[in-house]
Amino acid sequence: MKIFIKTLKVVFGIIIPLIIVAYIVTYTSLFISSVETQVNRVNQNKHNSDSMRVSSETFDLIRQKAFLAARLNMSDADSVGMSINLGDSVMQLEMKGVVLHEIKFSQFTYSKFFHSIHPDIYAKIFSHPFKVSKIDGTIVKEPLKVKIAPKDTIEAAAQVSSAANDSAKVEFVEWHMMLDDLILVNIVQTGNEEGKNDWPTVKYRLDRQIETLKTGFKNTLRFQKSDYYPEITIYIPKEEAKSFYRALALKGMVVLKI
Repeated sequence: MKIFIKTLKVVFGIIIPLIIVAYIVTYTSLFISSVETQVNRVNQNKHNSDSMRVSSETFDLIRQKAFLAARLNMSDADSVGMSINLGDSVMQLEMKGVVLHEIKFSQFTYSKFFHSIHPDIYAKIFSHPFKVSKIDGTIVKEPLKVKIAPKDTIEAAAQVSSAANDSAKVEFVEWHMMLDDLILVNIVQTGNEEGKNDWPTVKYRLDRQIETLKTGFKNTLRFQKSDYYPEITIYIPKEEAKSFYRALALKGMVVLKI
């Protein structure tokens, strides 16, 4: 019995903690390496010249020029696109160069990765619209409701009651889109937090986290680097988040100004 207890102490007090520490160190090292790899991949075509040393004012002009060029390219598309200007804190829905809807936001975050992009590389990447390669969220992308004319006043009253119940449903709106398998943009509602901890929202987040953990765990055990995607997270009112999500085409275009 004493040997068994001693064995347990060794296993749980030494071996398992060592395995956990080794896993954390390996995972962290691989993550840092994947970020460095992504930075090097993005900047691999930069020019080795003094022209790279530009002032902040010049870099702002480069960003603005790239933003306008990308919007011009997006205007050729036949579907609704989106432009996100972090500098001016503005999001727009656009089609054929016409602004369909615009909002200003006050809260956002973005990865420090973007600070490492050289000006000439920034101009090359951001002067063209990104294409949405994947998009999903806590709400239905394209809700479809088929309404049948009521047979009598009783059925009509029942439909009105049902519609009122649907409108009263609590839902927390957040959605995520991957752009060209390169950049991840997250849109999260701000203001009323009601519904944030409801099961549909919690389940959606859990599914995303579990999938990320599974991929990271498998890659770590194989000593492989996981893909790194720099992120942008923007917080806007619930109804705006819902409108932008449902208006943007599934494979739509998005223009960014960082």
